[in-house]
Amino acid sequence: MRIFVCIVFLMISGKAFALSPGVKIGGVQTAPGVIVKNNVTGASGHIQASADQGGTAGLFFAPDPKAVFGLFIHLDAFNFIADKQAIGDQKTKVTLGSSVAATVVELVPGVSMAMHFTDSSYISLGAGMGARYLDLSGNIYLTEDSQVETCTTGATELNAQVMRANCKRVTVNQILQTTTTVMLADVKLGDFLLQYSVATSNLQGTSQTKEIDKKIGDFQYQVSMTTIKLVYVYMF
Repeated sequence: MRIFVCIVFLMISGKAFALSPGVKIGGVQTAPGVIVKNNVTGASGHIQASADQGGTAGLFFAPDPKAVFGLFIHLDAFNFIADKQAIGDQKTKVTLGSSVAATVVELVPGVSMAMHFTDSSYISLGAGMGARYLDLSGNIYLTEDSQVETCTTGATELNAQVMRANCKRVTVNQILQTTTTVMLADVKLGDFLLQYSVATSNLQGTSQTKEIDKKIGDFQYQVSMTTIKLVYVYMF
């Protein structure tokens, strides 16, 4: 934590690490997912968002445009709704009526290296590590449950009606904090910057979770999320 604070302080105040502010004005991202696992029985469920998500917004403090090496600050916020359950090899998605809504905020400092073409155009690569906050709310079916044969059969046959009738459905209401790593590739032309980013985080924790009609014990939440985004940034 002290290292994180020191890096942010240097990035904001140090003359050698001058930053250029920018606003993210639009973009798309690939589908994040949430995995819920029972730490007693091993039953689990995996729910994902639709293929593409929009609505990403945030700030980006880029390195000095004339510097080869520099520091950056990546601040991002977005929402998504996961409503497709991934079955078996996770390649097959089905709609069971379950959904998880999420709000994500991430703050990541990092370092970058740039190759300049003119004073206002360059290509840069960067990497950083910081904090990610997730607010999750919704419900999910545990479609991978070896103790309930009819549930497993429904998942194997991709029979939505059988899964809804036999697989346990649990609520998910959690606010989580975890670390995240971000890889960036930027192309700047004049006042605009096109940014490609990959952010990855994985968190495990235990929380008292309820089935729709009764308590069924502690659950271990494994929240794994990899977001791939392409956004436009207007640089001031």
